[in-house]
Amino acid sequence: MKKKCEKPTRLKCAWLQKLVKIMKLTFFLILVSTMLVSAGVYSQNTKLSLHYEEISIGDLLELIEEQTEFRFAFSKSSLNRDEKVSINVKGEKLDKVLSIILDPNQLSYRIIDKYVVISDKSVPGENRGFQPQITVSGKATDSSGSPLPGVTVVIKGTTNGTVTNADGEYSLAGIPDNATLIFSFVGMKTQEVVVGSQTSINVTMEEETIGIEEVVAVGYGYQTKEEISASVSVINAEDITKNNKTDLQQILQGKASGVTVLKSHSLGGGASVRIHGITSINNNEPLWVIDGVPGATIPQPDEIASISILKSADASAIYGARGASGVILVTTKTGRKKMATKISVNVTQGLNMSPKFYNLLNTQEYAELYWLQQMNSGVPTDQISHPLFGSGAQPSLPEYIVPARATSELITNDYISEKYDNRQVNEDGNDVFLISKASIPGTDWWDVITRNGFYQKYDMNIIGGSEKSTFGIVAGYLNEDDYYKYFDYQRYYLRVNTDHDLNNWLTIGQRLNTRYEIDKTFTGLHGYTNVIYACHTTNPIIPVYDVMGNFMGSQVPGGQITGYNPLAALYRGRNSYQNNLNLSGNLYIEANILKGLKAKSQAGFDVGMSERKRYGYRTREHIPPVDYDEVQKYYDSDRTWSWINTINYTTEISDEHSLNLLAGSECIGNKWGYLSGGRQNYYSAGDEPPVYYMIINAGETNRTNAGSYTSWSSFSLFGRLNYQFRDKYIVNATFRRDGSSRFGKNNRYGNFPAISLAWRVSEEQFLKKLDWLNLLKIRGGWGLVGNDRIGNYNSYTTYNVVEGGAPPGSWGDSPTSFYALNGENVGGTSGVQSAAFGNPNAKWETTETINFGIESRIFDFLYVSVEKWQKITKDMLYQASIPAVVGDAAIPSVNIAQMKNRGFDLELKILPKMKGNFKYDFSLYLSHYKNEVTQLTDIEGETLWSPDWAGSRYAIARVGTEYPIFYGYIVDGIFQTEEEATKHPAAFGEGGTYNEPGHFKYRDVNKDGVINDKDRTLIGSPHPDFTAGVTVNMEYKNFDLSADLYMSYGNDILNLMRRKLDFQRFAGNRSTRTLYESWGSPYLANNEDAKMPKYETNDAGSQEPSTYFVEDGSYLRLNNVELGYSLPHNIAKKIDIRFFTRASNLFTITNYTGLDPEVLSSGISLGQDDSARPISSQVMFGVNFNF
Repeated sequence: MKKKCEKPTRLKCAWLQKLVKIMKLTFFLILVSTMLVSAGVYSQNTKLSLHYEEISIGDLLELIEEQTEFRFAFSKSSLNRDEKVSINVKGEKLDKVLSIILDPNQLSYRIIDKYVVISDKSVPGENRGFQPQITVSGKATDSSGSPLPGVTVVIKGTTNGTVTNADGEYSLAGIPDNATLIFSFVGMKTQEVVVGSQTSINVTMEEETIGIEEVVAVGYGYQTKEEISASVSVINAEDITKNNKTDLQQILQGKASGVTVLKSHSLGGGASVRIHGITSINNNEPLWVIDGVPGATIPQPDEIASISILKSADASAIYGARGASGVILVTTKTGRKKMATKISVNVTQGLNMSPKFYNLLNTQEYAELYWLQQMNSGVPTDQISHPLFGSGAQPSLPEYIVPARATSELITNDYISEKYDNRQVNEDGNDVFLISKASIPGTDWWDVITRNGFYQKYDMNIIGGSEKSTFGIVAGYLNEDDYYKYFDYQRYYLRVNTDHDLNNWLTIGQRLNTRYEIDKTFTGLHGYTNVIYACHTTNPIIPVYDVMGNFMGSQVPGGQITGYNPLAALYRGRNSYQNNLNLSGNLYIEANILKGLKAKSQAGFDVGMSERKRYGYRTREHIPPVDYDEVQKYYDSDRTWSWINTINYTTEISDEHSLNLLAGSECIGNKWGYLSGGRQNYYSAGDEPPVYYMIINAGETNRTNAGSYTSWSSFSLFGRLNYQFRDKYIVNATFRRDGSSRFGKNNRYGNFPAISLAWRVSEEQFLKKLDWLNLLKIRGGWGLVGNDRIGNYNSYTTYNVVEGGAPPGSWGDSPTSFYALNGENVGGTSGVQSAAFGNPNAKWETTETINFGIESRIFDFLYVSVEKWQKITKDMLYQASIPAVVGDAAIPSVNIAQMKNRGFDLELKILPKMKGNFKYDFSLYLSHYKNEVTQLTDIEGETLWSPDWAGSRYAIARVGTEYPIFYGYIVDGIFQTEEEATKHPAAFGEGGTYNEPGHFKYRDVNKDGVINDKDRTLIGSPHPDFTAGVTVNMEYKNFDLSADLYMSYGNDILNLMRRKLDFQRFAGNRSTRTLYESWGSPYLANNEDAKMPKYETNDAGSQEPSTYFVEDGSYLRLNNVELGYSLPHNIAKKIDIRFFTRASNLFTITNYTGLDPEVLSSGISLGQDDSARPISSQVMFGVNFNF
């Protein structure tokens, strides 16, 4: 049997005290870990006592290493480590013991420094004839770039060789120019390199099939890659490091099959992650487990050692009620035993480039569009007028907008001194009068508010280990300026991981992470919080500043110029902030009770605290203005604890049977609460009160406060059985029973079983003769998992305490908790009212998964995995309607809906290949899913609608459709003639008057001769036909190049920005389409070429949900490309130095007309683009130091 792999901005005083405590604890842990690492000391004069019968040579050499200072180096061709020997010595020196072991096998050894190099005695000596001889030197590293001491370097066909030193370096003289060097190391693949004319040869040693990277984290334990029978994808640290993303969720995009990621593009990261499609109409986020702690804060990318994604129920059922949407297991960095300390320092700096914006009208075009709108609406040319653009056949642009159409002859310095007023009525008794010129070329508001933001990141990793201890320390600082002016984000983080063997049966350890964030990405309280919205709603004729240098806005006569100065919004939010402090990790103790029997107890914690302060200032330039200053303060805390106990038993029977049993329990509890307050009206002699004065107590009016508190807890029992027969037939079965406070006593507990089977066909004798077939595994599984993330109190009826008849914080003072039986209008008194009705019979949403997969590796380098899967979710919690007479309260969710998902995953990899000095690898991850709602309620035709958006709903879900899918009218073109419009079925309704030249021609879907709601149909899907990620890595001598591409194909996007920019529903600027591509445009030679209907005042009929707003959202994006150069070792002998340049989002190929085809939206609003923030391109430069 094969050996199994196992792996064990300034704060208030309270915040400052917490931070100091954390730093003290961190310093203590670093000190302890350093002491543990330095504790291992060997003695060269140790005598050996060994008494073993039928022990393998490999195990025996490992025992000798534990008792001495020596390390063994040999090639697989020289020594069979599985060969059995017997030995019985007491107090013997090393040379005598080695003779006993090696002499019977015709093996010899040499001691070089502290390494014992074992070779074959039968190897003939060197050729003594004259040959040109050279000296070759170089360095051996592992796949992560760490130096490898103890690598054997031998001239092929001779016993002439050496071993690498502590820095992984070697030098070997007397090498013929036609020689071949053999590099070998225990647990690594042996490599042969032809010397030729080379005098410097560096090698990267690769692990054997069962190596470090092949050990995969599964629920509450580890398995080797080839033992896994479930659907699990693995991402290693090397796949993560070459990336600018500051959020681990975003890095998952394109790195694993079956995983769909939509990035937020905001500072600090954030993303929506979906595993195997959309499982529920409720929460679809996967469960993150960080170093064994469920739900802990997701760590920084540079803290990660590996990620395991449990995709199917046979893998995730061990997490029961939280595993329906998949589970992501994250293992953070630490060292290995007997590992030399490695220090790496990374410095990265660069720019966040401002992305493109919509093509909007300038001032002249805006004026022309107004004239076109009036003409299309039936206004005679000689009657068209505008307070700023004049009147007559053509518009004329003014010199000044305040006063309207004034000229410089009027606006003298004396006039400005007399008339200009930037104080409001409650300040000086007069209203504001902001004298302002017109922006004749038109203000490009996007250009005004954006910049190229500076990016800088510094991090350090220290990992290593001694005979009994391992440690890993990661520290870093990130400072990122947004492409919005005045927006920036900072993050400080520190991780300390330690493990220590107290003796040969007891191990303790901890994982500690702390993070502090300063988020300054807020606009002022008064005005638009969405900066993109402000940029396209603010008229181009408005300048940034008035004649006195103060902000200018919509304080313009006539009331037809709209918008909120977006630069003012950003500037007034420059002092607003949110500070986040998080502390998470675990403490554990593990005992080897008996041979093969282990017990582990782990206490986990995740504590988050936030402080947010936002400022609001007077908006004198805006209509309507805000005539007061304001402060809002907010605090919250989120505390989660967990306690997990497991016992694990592993045994092998007669070299044919392997059994692993796991049993455990888990307790989790969470408490969350917040407190907020605010004040208005702060005294100031200037434009803005100073920040230090704007504290809560200094506000004069409108005292507000609020607060809330929630909690939940769960208890679970679980178990797993893994059985293998002859390393060919694998059975894995799990069972979990969960109890949760989120459910009433009627259905508080749920059971979640799963089973998977695997057959390693390549181990069968009839395939053993196929040398090119390294692995062929067939696997399949079935399981049940649950979803309990449906709110904490759905099972319980909850109440509001009301004062004066209205809930605290609500608008108005009308009574809602009672009414007088005689109908009298009486004042309210304190009382209690229903807030939400509970459903005590609610139970778990249950997802049943079936999957079947095939894995293959051929020719040692080509890996292919194909998987087909299906997920059926039953008892989905859905808010079914209830009679209004029951009361005015939130409706509870009931178990009634069902959904089906099915799809396939494909992974294709070319494992690292060497051809001379050229090394390369390639990965392709392709995924497809399709979902279908199979039941909503017992009511036939029941439809789940997307939320109202400006009076319309654009997406639905009903039985037989995807969740969600776009729903509306089909546009078959634009009416060109009156005759064509008259002959077409009337819209909307039999007496409808919409049909006319220049309007949309809506399809009569049901052929009833009229256009109405019954003609709305499915018009597009936000779900892609497939997504794919491609990763390519190449190395040539000291150069390396890597690239990541991502594709989403076949998905549609509902471009709601077209309604904002092309029609009259929203005030503001318009797209260039409205002037140049609308029906009736003077710039169109032929109206048949029009891309949109005529631009008119009353265009409500053209704004109906339709295919006009649905676009192809497919795209191909270069996510990352990096070019690096490592300095030769003859220049940097003690330090590995690598310089690199990296670019992100260099190009996107798409037909989508919006800002970005990657739209972060979810649930029933999936694929709807409403002012979505675009992604920025990044260009970075950096250097890596490895000591």
